[in-house]
Amino acid sequence: MKSNFLKILIVLIVGSSFANAYTSPTDAYKAAIEYSTKVNSSKYSYESRKEGLNEVYGKLYPQLEGSLGYARTDYTRNDMAGRKGDPRSQESTRELGLTLSQVIYDPTLMTAIDVEKSRIKYFYYGHELEKQKVATEALDVYMSVLNIKNKIDLLKANLSYVEQNQKMIEEKYSMSLVTKMDYLKVKVEAQKSRIDLLKEEKNYDAMFTKLLDVTKLESIVIPDINLNSLTENFMKSILNTLENHNSLENNLEILQARTAILLSANEVDNAKSGHLPDLSMSASYTKYLSKDETTDYDNYGRAMVKLRIPIFQGGAVSSRIENKQLMKKSAEEEYRSVEDDVKLRLKENINLLKSEIATLTMYKDALISGETYLESVQLAYDKGLRSIVELFDAQNKLFEIKYDYIRSVHEMSNLFVSFIILTNNLEELSLIDNLVYKEEKK
Repeated sequence: MKSNFLKILIVLIVGSSFANAYTSPTDAYKAAIEYSTKVNSSKYSYESRKEGLNEVYGKLYPQLEGSLGYARTDYTRNDMAGRKGDPRSQESTRELGLTLSQVIYDPTLMTAIDVEKSRIKYFYYGHELEKQKVATEALDVYMSVLNIKNKIDLLKANLSYVEQNQKMIEEKYSMSLVTKMDYLKVKVEAQKSRIDLLKEEKNYDAMFTKLLDVTKLESIVIPDINLNSLTENFMKSILNTLENHNSLENNLEILQARTAILLSANEVDNAKSGHLPDLSMSASYTKYLSKDETTDYDNYGRAMVKLRIPIFQGGAVSSRIENKQLMKKSAEEEYRSVEDDVKLRLKENINLLKSEIATLTMYKDALISGETYLESVQLAYDKGLRSIVELFDAQNKLFEIKYDYIRSVHEMSNLFVSFIILTNNLEELSLIDNLVYKEEKK
């Protein structure tokens, strides 16, 4: 009995922990990558290039072929031979054959291996870039949903505050303690708050559906933004990442562009190998199974070493070489363009991110001041020293500060994600998880 009770207790505890589980930004982007059809497509393209390399390697091994042949010959003998009898004859031949061939030296094949190796690397970077694109999209949608959710919470709190004041003003208006202007003012504010809330709730439903589509998750629990996590130490950890991990050494766009140059250079070498000789050997054995007057041997064996020397090919190889050299120059220009663009984006990203972090610090101070100011105005209003208009202005200012604060958090997170993507340092994305609560608020 005690054992059964413990089992039930464990199930309840585990079930409760799962019920309170939240979907972090890391959970969202990892799920999006795992279930993305675009990522899977690029993965299969990358793996297909590996098989392309294996195909080339396979040509370096001995090639063994077997054959089985059957032939029937009908012919008519001419009379000039002086032979008598029926000039028409019919013969059949059956044979078994075995052929072995081996490449000894083939520059075209050897350079093709280098081409395929560089092409594999190029497709690998393409696959990783696709993962980054999917992760960026998922995080952007996630943070938008998070931003809207917290805006809805603010709008609900604001509406509750306005409705309380509306009820109070209506009671005072019925007793002629406030003017009709004050009564209409609070009524308009309440209507506007309801409209704003309805709009954001519809926007939330649309973006939440998009997040489900992007991540392919069956259910998602969006936490609240944890403004308490925006401590001085957290800001320092972000700035420390900016200062110490801002190298573009691992940027995938640059690496892929650089690999494109290597691929083009290998293709030039492969084209040039068309002018070079190649050396191969072959051996064959044939066993004749039928004996007739057309077959001179019971079996036949042959071995040969072949040296092929290109002499004239109509300029096709030279044109191919020129084509690949032009492609190499194009790849070099593209690399310089990509490198300049990435450097510019990183510089701009760092400046904007530092500016947003400074803005967050100011919003944090403004939030404290706004809350203090609202408390003061509320106290003065309760004593009849402030009007309802002044109270609403103070409340709206605090609402605007809170909303701008959360929007700034959203902007900072997007900028930080862009920085991580540019530097290809996805491990640092875990810092974004600190912006949300670790479990659902009860």
